[in-house]
Amino acid sequence: MENLNVDLSSEARSVIAIEACPQLHRWYGEDETLVEAACNWWANKHYETQQMPAGTERIIAMLDEYAIWYTSRRTQIFESVTNYLGSTGLLTPFMQFIRERYTVQPDFGVETGLRLEHGIRSLIGGSQLWQDVVGLVQLASMSSVPTLIHGELGTGKGQIARIIHETGGRSDSPCLTIPCPFLTHRHFKSKIRELVSERIDPPTNNSLADLLEPFGTVYLADIDQLETELQPIFAEQIRERYSSYETDRNEHQQPRYVVSTTVDLNLLSRQQLFRHDLFLEIAILQIDMPALRHRRDDLTILAKHILNRLAQKYGIPKPTLHPDAIRRLECYSWPGNMVELRAVLDRALLKTRKEIHSRHLQFDAQEWTAVSESGHGSVLSAVENLEKSGLRVGKTTLERLVTFLFTKGPHHFKTWELKEELAIAPSTARSYMKKLHGFGFVFKHGDRKTTTWRVDQDKLKCDE
Repeated sequence: MENLNVDLSSEARSVIAIEACPQLHRWYGEDETLVEAACNWWANKHYETQQMPAGTERIIAMLDEYAIWYTSRRTQIFESVTNYLGSTGLLTPFMQFIRERYTVQPDFGVETGLRLEHGIRSLIGGSQLWQDVVGLVQLASMSSVPTLIHGELGTGKGQIARIIHETGGRSDSPCLTIPCPFLTHRHFKSKIRELVSERIDPPTNNSLADLLEPFGTVYLADIDQLETELQPIFAEQIRERYSSYETDRNEHQQPRYVVSTTVDLNLLSRQQLFRHDLFLEIAILQIDMPALRHRRDDLTILAKHILNRLAQKYGIPKPTLHPDAIRRLECYSWPGNMVELRAVLDRALLKTRKEIHSRHLQFDAQEWTAVSESGHGSVLSAVENLEKSGLRVGKTTLERLVTFLFTKGPHHFKTWELKEELAIAPSTARSYMKKLHGFGFVFKHGDRKTTTWRVDQDKLKCDE
């Protein structure tokens, strides 16, 4: 990490380093020697003559950031010193900096920061698209607002929910995962009690609020499949988080909610297929998980990471990836996302334990066709073309729609094929085809009972 080279005198640097050092000792635990080496290197401007001590990059970056904050707030600090070093001794300037750095959650402490740093390291990937996701995960971890995680199957929504809980301020309490397809309106409380009993002894009171209160996080998986009769019940339950502003009830007794979905809930709510008030309650913060085919820059590092984990599991030396295998991985469309990547690599280890070549990679070619780099570019170009025409269905859904249309080529197809491919409601599929027909991207054949469609490939690929 490059040093920011904050323009301060040696005396000012020494003052800052001496003030921050005790807090950094707490932050980095037993690595006192590492902290002292970093503070000494930074305070004495050794970066002009000496290389940065190994393992001190994060500490140096923290000192640089604090120096910028300290310089900008110096006048305020000394004009109103009681705000920082008052008679109660609540905060030092460095701790005030930490609190402002994590302003979303004022009580975000050092221990929570360490958990967050560890959790973020488990999010493998360096592409800008993935770093945007990591930033939103950090924001979710440092807050307690309901968070909606949207993405295709296999993109890691469950992992993100787990990290948000484990790195957040409520990780001391357990996390309850509720698979929404598991619930039925008639017996939903008994089913939730059954899930609660797997983690803790359930309370004697059978109310939903009392069942959920012991948990720090409630994760509602696949909320788009929650029965219509249950949606107002959960909307009211999530809305209870606002009651702390009006009553004496402790806000931290309310669990924070993280939900996941594979479909565009905003679109479903506009089509009156999902309660709009529940969507508004759960989408205070939304994290859109990118499909693996959008993260081609991350494929190599992800594949190597998965191979390393599999090798540790099986007790074998870590295999290598041949360049032709890497090219094959990067050219595939990955409809199963991370789950499929693990399955493909796990399958490859059955054939070789040393170097994996493209011939060792077996894909499920029956459902999806692998796309070349040029083919992937055509899909993205067509997506942009449809968006310009006014088709607003969400980026991920739109790409899957275009991929489906490309696979059909000049052949006729029926609306139910699109419904099954995208796993959407029949009315939604009919709506998509009606819009595509109105924009001139598909031709309609037959009458109402025998309707088939054919794609205008030339117009779909047109960049104009």
